[in-house]
Amino acid sequence: MPPLFAELEQRLPDGELGSSTSMDSALARPFGVLVQDGRRVGKINHLFYADSAHSYIVGSLCWSVTGRLIFFPGIIGRKIIWDTGVAQLKSNGIIDHITLEPDFATWHLTSLINGKKDTSHLPNRNTVKIQRGLHYWFGMSVSGPQVFEPAFQSHKFKFEIPQDKADYYRKIILDAKAGAVYHTLNLPSTGSLAAGEFLHFDFLIDRRWFRHLRKLPTNLAWVPSAPPALKTPIKIPSEIPMRGHNVKLEGFKGTIVILVSRHVGTLTEDVILGSAA
Repeated sequence: MPPLFAELEQRLPDGELGSSTSMDSALARPFGVLVQDGRRVGKINHLFYADSAHSYIVGSLCWSVTGRLIFFPGIIGRKIIWDTGVAQLKSNGIIDHITLEPDFATWHLTSLINGKKDTSHLPNRNTVKIQRGLHYWFGMSVSGPQVFEPAFQSHKFKFEIPQDKADYYRKIILDAKAGAVYHTLNLPSTGSLAAGEFLHFDFLIDRRWFRHLRKLPTNLAWVPSAPPALKTPIKIPSEIPMRGHNVKLEGFKGTIVILVSRHVGTLTEDVILGSAA
């Protein structure tokens, strides 16, 4: 019996001219559990970054049916350096996703090794409890937006599915994206990143009661400030200009808060992940 395919097109009117069919894209990877194991996906939302010239895919957020928040980074090549917090950096395979456990207290990275045949969970890290219901998840520093996948006006994906479950698979694919409001992340100031600067993203989880009435505390950014993450030490200002973006996922009783900032300094790698714990 010949294979059957479900096709999905993601249209981004504000994206770059052109199209992509890469199944390694952060827009497609959240569907891996469906294609490989036949499991439901959960709810998906996408994150983009735009400067004065181009649009990029920062990644996809997923609220899984197992009660986990999962982030699929849109890094080209997906080589990410892990800041161990003990004055050393590590790398292992290519990063597929970052998982926040249901207790909201721990998270880990999953990398793919040997042509995606093996997975490796890098050691668990703790979130940081800032207030009751408010946790710092992780920080991501990048040398510039060019490390992210381009966001084209059209992304077309083709999923191989069992013929006897075609309708079921198509429904899951459509339901996963239903109601999603895509978010474009920006710096607090206009213009592109300047030479000698790097971009930084902080991911926080806000599950506070009446969070819409409560402001975030100040100085929530985790920013690398010294070697080995940076070529030379930098001084982090006491007040960091940043722009906050509140992202929601259907079924998740909270908000993923993403803070975007820019900093003077030179990273030793294109992408460095770490945490405040």
